[in-house]
Amino acid sequence: MSSSEVIKFLRRKTITGFDEPISYLGAEQRFVGPLRNSNNNNLEEQFLIGSDCYTESYIDPDTGDTIIKKEYHTNNAVNPVNYYYIQTWIYANSHINMDYYFEGSALRLPYDPSVVVFGDPSDPEYSDPNTLYGLDTGVFANEGEQLTIFPKSLAVSRKDELHFIQSNGSDILVSTKITGEKYKSDGITKVIVETITNNL
Repeated sequence: MSSSEVIKFLRRKTITGFDEPISYLGAEQRFVGPLRNSNNNNLEEQFLIGSDCYTESYIDPDTGDTIIKKEYHTNNAVNPVNYYYIQTWIYANSHINMDYYFEGSALRLPYDPSVVVFGDPSDPEYSDPNTLYGLDTGVFANEGEQLTIFPKSLAVSRKDELHFIQSNGSDILVSTKITGEKYKSDGITKVIVETITNNL
């Protein structure tokens, strides 16, 4: 693959030489304006030091979830408009997987005979009614007397929503990011997956 030069600016030569202002074309950070409602001068400064923001957070007394709202505008703004905000939910019970979980003393599992089956005396292959047969070794592992379960699905640990408040005050949901976690079958390596959905 060959490399090529990228045109960043145009400069016009006059009779007295290259003495006119340069017309920049590229998106170099120092030549791009900052986020709206920001005290930064350009995107370069914003990237280095961050943006003006106003943050509120609390813990939901019913669920224990941490809820954070971060608004991107100057703190002295009165009834601000034309700004973004991010609403975040950090779930207290992120270790709970929606496919495999305990409800009291009962273990809840998805119905998938290719992954797990319950013993059935009428089935000669899985005849013990007191046995749970884990068929998928990527999900179930026996370590002596201990059964470990490594679900293929993710346990949602966090949700972030990006919103924009328009000049008329209406709230637009721009995008949603879901963060899920699971452990690999070695029981040590945690996998974190972030998935963003564009809602526009």
